[in-house]
This record gives sequence, structure tokens and C-alpha cells, in this order.
Amino acid sequence: MKLEHSSKIYLSITKSKAKMYEFGVEEEHHINLAIEPQKLLLLTIGILGDLSAIEASHLAQDDNDEEYLALKSQLIDVSQYFDSLNNSRLESSLSNYLNLLGSASYYLADMPGSSLVLIKDVDYDIDELTPSYIEGVLIWLLKGDLEQIWYVAGNCDFEGELEYFTSSITKCFKQEVPFAQLDDAIRKLRKAVYEGGNDRELLLVDILAAIAKRKLEYSSLICLPKYTGLTVDLWKAALAKDSFIKEFWPAQRLLGEKGIFEGKSAVVQMPTSAGKTKSTELIIRSSFLSKRSNLAVVVAPFRALCREIADSFKKSFSNENIKINELQDVPQLNPNDLAMINDLLNIEDDDNVSDSVIVSTPEKLVYLLRHEPELASNIGLLIFDEGHQFDSGSRGVTYELLLASLKVNIPDDSQLILISAVMSNAETIGDWLYGENGTEVKGTHCLPTIRSTAFASSSGQLQYIDKEFVGEREFFVPRIINQVNLGTQGTLETVERIFPKRGDNSAVSAYLGIKLAQQSPTAIFCGTKAIITSICKTLVDYYSRGLDMPPPIVKSDEQELSKIANLSRMHFEDNSIFPKAIDLGILPHGSNIPNGLRVSAEWSMENNKASLVVCTSTLAQGVNLPIKYLIISNTAQGINKISTRDFHNLIGRAGRSGYHTEGSVIFANTKLYDERLTWAGEKRWQEVRALLDPSNSEDCVSSLKLLIEPIIVGNQQLKAIKFIKNPTKYRKLCLKAARKNGVTGQDLKDLLFDLNSKQKTINALESYMMSFLKDASNDNNETVFLDLAQGTLAHHLCSEKEKLLLIEAFELIYQSVINIEPGKLSFYGKALLGIEDLIFIEEWLEENYESLCAQEDIFELFKYIWPLLLDVCRNELFEKLSPLEVVLESSCLWISGASYSEIFNFMGTNKVRYQAGTQSRKVTMDQIVKYTDNTLGYDAMLIVGALADLCNGKYDNEELEEDLKHLQNSLKLGLSANFELWLHSKGYVDREICKLISKSFHESGADISNFEGNILDKNSELVSSIMSEMPTYFSSIQVN
Repeated sequence: MKLEHSSKIYLSITKSKAKMYEFGVEEEHHINLAIEPQKLLLLTIGILGDLSAIEASHLAQDDNDEEYLALKSQLIDVSQYFDSLNNSRLESSLSNYLNLLGSASYYLADMPGSSLVLIKDVDYDIDELTPSYIEGVLIWLLKGDLEQIWYVAGNCDFEGELEYFTSSITKCFKQEVPFAQLDDAIRKLRKAVYEGGNDRELLLVDILAAIAKRKLEYSSLICLPKYTGLTVDLWKAALAKDSFIKEFWPAQRLLGEKGIFEGKSAVVQMPTSAGKTKSTELIIRSSFLSKRSNLAVVVAPFRALCREIADSFKKSFSNENIKINELQDVPQLNPNDLAMINDLLNIEDDDNVSDSVIVSTPEKLVYLLRHEPELASNIGLLIFDEGHQFDSGSRGVTYELLLASLKVNIPDDSQLILISAVMSNAETIGDWLYGENGTEVKGTHCLPTIRSTAFASSSGQLQYIDKEFVGEREFFVPRIINQVNLGTQGTLETVERIFPKRGDNSAVSAYLGIKLAQQSPTAIFCGTKAIITSICKTLVDYYSRGLDMPPPIVKSDEQELSKIANLSRMHFEDNSIFPKAIDLGILPHGSNIPNGLRVSAEWSMENNKASLVVCTSTLAQGVNLPIKYLIISNTAQGINKISTRDFHNLIGRAGRSGYHTEGSVIFANTKLYDERLTWAGEKRWQEVRALLDPSNSEDCVSSLKLLIEPIIVGNQQLKAIKFIKNPTKYRKLCLKAARKNGVTGQDLKDLLFDLNSKQKTINALESYMMSFLKDASNDNNETVFLDLAQGTLAHHLCSEKEKLLLIEAFELIYQSVINIEPGKLSFYGKALLGIEDLIFIEEWLEENYESLCAQEDIFELFKYIWPLLLDVCRNELFEKLSPLEVVLESSCLWISGASYSEIFNFMGTNKVRYQAGTQSRKVTMDQIVKYTDNTLGYDAMLIVGALADLCNGKYDNEELEEDLKHLQNSLKLGLSANFELWLHSKGYVDREICKLISKSFHESGADISNFEGNILDKNSELVSSIMSEMPTYFSSIQVN
């Protein structure tokens, strides 16, 4: 049996009909069907039945069995047909039957998450489909809840065989009978049904048998000892937990087959929602139970991802002797960090000692290892999540140096795992990472859900393209976009407002977002954070004009979003755009949104409390949100096109397994489809086709390698090695050459970006080398660094000529480092800056030390340090904001804990301007957030941290060092009170919430003088009262 071309037409029409209901198209506007989709039902049932009969008859299939493989290759289409036919409402009387067949088909197609989605909608007490009610047992089996009391009809011809079958499954999973008993029960049940059942019972018994065999074969009882080499007895405690996996999904079985759970190192490609979190838990548990390790380190490049991983582990490993340590992303070692380090470095040979998991960003782990380098020797398992980030600028350099150094410093038998959803050169990365001592795991075929692609057209239709992207559309859905005339407002407007305006990508995205959010959770991807603000403004404006479309709030938890809106008002003023947007159910999520609002938005989407999020690529940074629709407003990120790799990482968020059976990626740019056949439009169309093909994903390369690539000045290529020898001098020469060659505009910006990137890489290498030398005790240091160079991904990717350049670059930087007085390395090596900056800061410190000591508080300290920050910090906002004396006062407001709106109003009242080229403009709220969070919270914070390290090394003045560290933390978080800073470190990652708790404690008379104890537990009722008005995310925080 085979789905031919005509069958695919039936399938497409069925999907189209289902989509019309899905998107709420009124029935009077539905397309008239030229054929009856129901006619495909017999063929699809036949395919499912034939495959099930083969699986039911044999314990395993031959991979070369052409008939079986042909049937299995069609199962996804068969699953979609049952799913779509049910949603098309053409056979309403068969709804339960179609859901049952669809669930079974998805399961046998290795899509267990989609199978669960459909079977959730089927109750146990459905109307009988067969005299024996064999479907009741199939429902019970697909739901996977063995504790549920299932129904077996009495007085049927094979009642005894059904009861024997169900009891055999239950007893097998309880390990009360040999697994072979299930085969016996299947054999007897099939024999009885084949002799006395009707056609539908014959179909269902084969499906039941096939799924039962797979359920047992894929069960944790079978897979754990098979893939880990550890007995089931060792896994009993984990298996007893409700949260622990009971069945291995395809990606987890693939990891097992590759030996990952037995300690083999690997580069793992695994699609989003394929079961990465549970797989990581299995890797960690296997490592701990086998005694290969008692310390696992998980490195993730983003704070949000670290938080998500740590929260997941805290739930998974709750009530076990395993400590989960999430390092706060602050370049300091707080008391919790120090206590953890002490525990890890003083482990004795004691079976009762806790195993530990550290979750950290690369930057914080680098900082930790600089202060406690011997910790590396305790690491037995090292996992790098989102491991394709080596080419992400200065962060990528840190990532690469960290991994290159850890490869050398962790024990030889440690397990290294690098995970990425998209990595086209995984084999090359694996060769670099572990040589011949590991393996590559290609799990890209383990797709957890089906993903469809649609294009908006100016006709108001959504044009769905077939998955092979061959020829014309697969089907279309009419009347999705219906323009609304909102008229004019006031006397000044003369042009009527039409929504969405033809050709306006942001407006079309906004329209689709609020429309589709009525059906399922939706995300609008914006290329820049400015577009987030623009879409929020558009929707707030149009709803104020009387837009007659239900806002997303009607499909959201109004109380929860009201809490998020209130928190937004604490950050911004009442009439700010973001609180107004959130009141409508529109959640913004980008780098211009405070962290507390972002985590609240993530929690709300995750827990089905919100239905629409408007976001930048923050959505692609590993954070899993259960969205069904992803609307692409534009494929550009600023002036650059989004990379194919980042695009597929992004669209992997659509259609989360276990929540949806399909995710839809919808392009809002109507020109893409409408003009695809024109001369100009064909190029755009081909670009999108290439973007949708994951095989076009860019290689994971090295930002470190960019250091030695030529500097482009007009038509000239200048040698980078000369820049490395003397960055300051050669920078001036490059800019002089640019002026001489008439380099302006974007070319000049590209040149400056390249020079700044190379400088940051040099600083990172200098900082790393100084960090090493401060603890080095031998004379072979140059050899160590040359070995490090040869151990980098950059070296692995270089040509022979480029390798020599890279080695020369390391030698030049090493020569700069060894010119530093040996006694200074102990404090230079702790800082996160380059040599030139550190020398300048040290000279400034020597000249200003006495005055620095005389400053009475962190505010006076900051004002005194301000000129140093202006000299050292190379952030554009320091250069473009004026007058500087007002900017200084605004910065003090940030440190004191003033809200963004208070700082914004202060700058506005005092006429702070932003210099944009030749224009002097008012400061925007986005610039306020960028200045405080990035300029002060990162760039200035690093300089103050370096000053604290130098102060400690040169003068041993603990009081001044503590004041500087306090200032450093205050710059990072925008808080000044110790209690507030402590609250933030405990997981209350929103400055306004920390201030609110502190204020409430003061007003209640609570003693916060010794807040490092159980102060929150002692005042739990007060905390609960405060948190009841705040987003629910913060009520779930557990303070250790």
C-alpha cells in the first residue's frame, strides 16, 4: 500500500479544511471541496494495519525489509491525515476513533509526544467502537498510566485473553513476571481475535500488539541496563520518582546506542523538544551511579538557559543526595560559591558525600576557575549546551578558551558532551574535542513534531508549502487577513488608518499574532528590539481606536498578566508602552526588557497563562516556550540576514513536543510569496528556500580564528599580526588608511567593528594567560600556551599557513604578558581585562589611592572613579550621551535602585541628549535600559572589579576592596542595599521585587541585620503576602 500523488492531494485538502477551523474562518467562507477527503480513510487505515501486523508478528524488523520500511516511511503522512480529518469536522461521529488511530500512528512513527497530545483528548469511557471494547485497552496503553483502572468488556469471546494481556503488561512493568510472558499474551490475544473478532477488532489487536511490544522494548526497565551497563536495582530510587522517564524516546535511544550513557564523549545534534533535558539528566545520573564522577558541570551560554536548566534539575533531583549549584552570573565569588568550592575541594572517600552539579555561564566558570584552578581536576562530566556558540564574538572566545583549557586540565577519563540543535560540521568539532575517544551523534532525524511552513499573501490567504518545497503551494487557507479601517483620530490626521497596512511586515505580524493567539500560543519574531516596541505601540494604538478583534488577554490568565503588568509599571511609568501592551495580553521579550519581566513571560507561556509573546532572537537562546505558531516579521537582524543555523534554532521552538502535533512557521512578508515569480522576487524566494533547508546551515567556526584574518580597509587587506604587535598604534594607521581611501558609512563601521573585536580577543587571551601565570610554578609556561593554541578550535580549523599565524599571535601576546612584574600577576590574573587597561588602571590607582580610601560610601566612590570609567570604557553610550555631569548623576540613580522610568525622567528633565551622527536626539527608554544594563551593568562593572582586584593585590586593604566589590555588584544589578543584593543572589532576579521585599521588611519591623540565615523562612507569611501581588514565577523560588 502506498500514498500516491492523488492521495497526497486528498491529504492536502484535508489539511486545508482542518486549518480553516483551526484559524476560525467562518464556515460560509470555507473553500468548496471538489473531492471527499474521507475517501483516503481506508488506504491510511490499511497502511497502519499492515505495519502493525508486521510488528506484531516479529520481535524485530530487518532494516532491509523493503515492505516494512516503505510502510513506516508513510506513517507521518498517515498520522497527519487522521489528525487533520478529525479537525476538519467532516467525520464528527468518528472523532474518538480518529484520535485513537492518529495517536497510534504517531507513536509507531516515533513521535511519542504527538501521540500523547491526541490520546489526552480521548476519555476511557468513550462509546464502544467494538463489541469487546478492545479500544479501551489501547487507550490505556497509549496514555501510559498503568495505575489507571481500564475497562475490559465482559462476556466477549476473548475476555480472558484481554485480561491476561493487560495483567501481563502490568506485571512486566512491576518486574513480577518474565518479559517473555507479554509475548505469550500477545500471541494468545491475536489468535483469539483473529478467530472471533470483526474487522475493526483485527485492526486494533495488531495495533495494540505492536505498541505493547514497543512500550516494553523502549521502557526504562529494558533501556537503562541495556544502555548504561548498570543494573535496574541501581536505578530503583530514580524509577520510583514520578518525574523520571518511564520510556526512552528516539533521541534517548540513539544516545544509548552510541554509548553516551556509558561514559563516551560526544558531539550531539538533537532537535529542540526531542528530549534533551531528560537526556542530560540520564547522562548525569549514569555518571554518578557508575561512580565515574561525583561532579558534573553544565555550561550554557545564556543566563536564561542556565536558570531553566538549574530549575529543571532541582525538580528532577529533589529529595536526593545531589546538590544543584547554579552560579550567579556576577564576576564575584559570593558566600554560596565559596561554600560550594570548599565542599568540592574537601571531598573524602565517603559514600555519603553528595554528588554535585554546577550550572554556569562560560564567563562565570572562567572566573571561578581563575580563583580556584584546582577545581578542574575534580570534574568528571562536562556538558556544553548550545555548543555552537564558538563564533559568537568575544563570548565565543571565552567559550573556546574555557573548553580548550578544560580539555587539558580535567582528568583524562572525564566525559565531554557538546550539545547543539544545529551544527553542520559536528564531525570536525568532535575531532577537535576528543579525537578518536568519542563519537558523533546525529539526532537531526529525531524530529519531535511536524513543522509546517506558510506565507502570508496580500490576498489575505496563508499559502502552505509542502515539506519538500517542490513546485507550488501544498494548500492554502482563505480569509486569514481581513483589513480593518480604523478611520482617523482627532483633527490632525487626514489619512485613514488601515490595519494591517499592505506591505507593512510589522503590522501584518501584529495582525497575525493577535488572530492566531486566539487559537494557540503564538510568538512573533522581531529582527531587532526596536520592532518589539513598534509592534507593541501599534497594537496599543489600534485597540485604543476601537479595533474589533479579541485581544490576546481573552485567551490568557488575566490575573497573572495583570501581575506582570504591575511589575512592568514598577520598572517603567504608568503610561509606558509595555504595561499597556501587557494589559492587552502582549508579552514583550528581548534585551530591552528587564530580566524579571522576561522570566515572568517565559513562566506564563510555559504554564499556559499567556498566549502571545513578541520577541527577538532571545527566543532562540535555548529557552523552551510551548508555542504552536511562530510568525517571522523579518529574516533580518538589523543590517544582517539571520543565519540559517540561528533560523533553525529559532523555528525549533514552534510545535513543542507533548503540547502540539504540529508547529507552524509563518512568514509575514507578503512580498515573498506574491512576487516569487517576478525577476526581483525570485531571488528573495530562493533565499527563503535556502533558509528553510537545514542542510545549508553554516559551519560552527571560531571567533578566535578571526583574530588572524586580514583587516579590510577599502580594497586593501592589512596584516592582522601587525595589529596584534601594537594594537593602539596600528589602529591609528588603519583609520588613517581608511580616511585616505575614502572609507565611510557601513564600510567604516565594519572596520571599527573588526578592530574592536580583535582588541577584545587580545584582551581575552592576555587575561587568560595572566590568570594561568599567577598560579604557575614552572619555566615551561610558553610551551603551555603554545600547546593551548594548538588545542583550540581555531588551530584545528586553520590551514597550515594560518596555524603559523595563530602560533605567532599567541607568542606575541605571551611576550606582552611576561613583561609584567611577576608579583603583579597574582592580581592582574584575577581581573577580566587586558594588559593595557590594567596598567592604566593600576597607575590611576597609585595616583588616587589615598583619595579613594577617603570616600565615605559607594556613591562617593563611584563619583570619584567616574573619570577612570570614561577613560577606560569603550562603550558608545559613554561617548554619545551628554552632558556627562547629568549622566553621572543618572548613573548614581541606577546604583541607588531608581527605576528605569525615574532615570528616564531625570535625564529628560535635565536635557540629556544622544548624539546620532550629526543629530542630537532625546534619549529613549530603550537607550536607558541599554545604558544601565550593559554600559554600567557590564562594561563599567568589569573595570570596577579589576580595580578591586588590583586594590587587594597592591594594598591588602580589605575594607576598600569590599567597598569596591559592593560597588561592582551594585553596578551589575542596579541595587545598593546589602539585603536587596542578597535577595537577588537567592533567585529574586528582578531589582524592583528585591526593593519591594526590602521595603516591606523594613515597614514590618523585621530584623534584616543578619539576613544570611533563614530570614525568609521566619517571615514566610510576609513574603507570601508580597509575592501574591507579583508574577507567580517569583512565588516558586526556593531559597536554600
